[in-house]
Amino acid sequence: MAACSPDALPLMAARTPEFATEYRLVSDQQRWIGAPAGGVTLERRTRTGPEQLIALPNHTVTAGDNYILAKAREDLGGGRRFSTAIFSGQIGPSTLPFRKLEEAQLRSRHDGLGPLVWSEVRQGSLYCVLAFRRTDTAVRMLPGRARSIDLMMRNCVTGDLETALAPIGDASLLGSPVGDGRGDARAGLMLSPLAGPKP
Repeated sequence: MAACSPDALPLMAARTPEFATEYRLVSDQQRWIGAPAGGVTLERRTRTGPEQLIALPNHTVTAGDNYILAKAREDLGGGRRFSTAIFSGQIGPSTLPFRKLEEAQLRSRHDGLGPLVWSEVRQGSLYCVLAFRRTDTAVRMLPGRARSIDLMMRNCVTGDLETALAPIGDASLLGSPVGDGRGDARAGLMLSPLAGPKP
């Protein structure tokens, strides 16, 4: 995602459903959330509201892109209990090594922004996470008629779990320096408080 040509985009960005517009490049200042600087930010409109795709650095040899997908919820689902089902259509080649989402395997914890849930894969010093959360307080602005913003992050790093989760943690989303990503150490609950009914 170093450039915005179709060949440089993740598979999920290259595919445009009939109900979505094409992605367009936007400036860092137009990002809805805090995120590490330097990555490309793309934006488009979908059936449930606008969404942004924010590139994250990938210093590993793992294939694929690291990114945060932010969905601004203008539909009724934005006022209901969060469910990872909103991202079911994005689980696939762009989220490898996560081929499917199984709620029973999600881990969870709380930080300053509330619940954060994720699935993880560890291979030696490589840590990959597929993480999810909802926020309406950690945004620079809620776009349009959005009630909240739902987030999904695919991030593979050479390091530990805290480093992998850092970009979607409270320090990063609130715009503070990511640092070493250390937050609430209460990790590891296998029951997700966000695994609620589908919107």
